[in-house]
Amino acid sequence: MSRQRWCGVRAAAMAACVCAAAWLGGCGEKEPVVLVPVAPTRVPVTLDEIVAKAEAGESEWQIIWAVRQSRRALPLTAADIGRLREAGVSDRAIDFMLEVVSATAQYRAVPLTMEEVAGLKAAGVPDEAVIAEISRTGTVFHLRAADVFALREQGVSDEVIDFMLYTRQLERPAPVWRVAPNM
Repeated sequence: MSRQRWCGVRAAAMAACVCAAAWLGGCGEKEPVVLVPVAPTRVPVTLDEIVAKAEAGESEWQIIWAVRQSRRALPLTAADIGRLREAGVSDRAIDFMLEVVSATAQYRAVPLTMEEVAGLKAAGVPDEAVIAEISRTGTVFHLRAADVFALREQGVSDEVIDFMLYTRQLERPAPVWRVAPNM
């Protein structure tokens, strides 16, 4: 059987299983549950909001998180950078905004670093949101034992560390080419 046909047969079998489960699950006295997908609302963050966050005393990680969540590149002028600096926005947060802009005119997933994960946890971001951000950005971590200990010392939960370790399995290995010996 060809691969294309096998995939079609497999998809049909999976659809049949889902339909059977839905039919059998609906035989009880329970009300049917209708699931409606809801797209998350992303509100673009403005320069004024970033300045307000800095003046309110939010950490650099909270500001970086707000920029990430907005999924929007914020083009900055030299005057904007000066205004951010005067408001107390850290150089690291400003650099992050500049990297997002230089990467693309539209927001593109920027891989997280270990320091950013620890910073998000220190800023009080829930584990589920940190894991979702790691997954969304497609970040692959190659943690060593020392990295795991450092993350635990910085307050990162075992659940987040386990997911960071799991990302290594998601990385696609480079193809291995074997050369046939000359005969």
